[in-house]
Amino acid sequence: MMKSDFLYGLKRPGYVPQIILILPYVGINNMRCGDIFFCKQIDNGVIIRNSCYYSNVIIVTIIFRSDMKNMLKVFPLDNSPGYIINSLAREMNAYLYRSFRKNGFEITAQQWAVLNRLWEKEGVHQSKLAQLTSKNRHNMTMILKQLETKGFVEKKPDERDKRLNRVFLTKSGKALKEKLIPIAAKTIETLFAGVPIEDMEVFKRVHGTIIENLKSV
Repeated sequence: MMKSDFLYGLKRPGYVPQIILILPYVGINNMRCGDIFFCKQIDNGVIIRNSCYYSNVIIVTIIFRSDMKNMLKVFPLDNSPGYIINSLAREMNAYLYRSFRKNGFEITAQQWAVLNRLWEKEGVHQSKLAQLTSKNRHNMTMILKQLETKGFVEKKPDERDKRLNRVFLTKSGKALKEKLIPIAAKTIETLFAGVPIEDMEVFKRVHGTIIENLKSV
């Protein structure tokens, strides 16, 4: 079966509603949420918004590509995708900080990100650490100074190039791993309660697509 076989005749001039289709799963297992594709019958393409699987049947919500203009408005501000993403990140960071503080740890979300990367691999250059945590040089310097003051990290000059600093965890910094990870995990569980696993996969894929788009411009 061809994808276009399922989409034949769906083009509606003028008003185009979202369409719920019940499609046989066999033959279309390569259709995924978020996929964009084209067919001869529908020259403006469609976007699969979400899907649910029941036995050998897949239920898919279809949105026409032309409707994307209505979904990506930047005015008013509350409809702007960038504003929505930034607001979500800000609220999540604030909640994570409150969760750590409630359990006796004065650790910000930014400090948590740096510690997390160092738990993966310590001894990386300060500039590389900034890249791995999406921080600029100034922010990374400030965060490391805070963590140094708290006794969680230490900087050492690179043996080959004294102009560069490598960042290491102290004993206290390493011990934080077992204490902070359960708190952060519980925080994420709370924030994403009620979100289906399928939506989480779409969430991660959309994020990855946007990141790739940013790299190409």
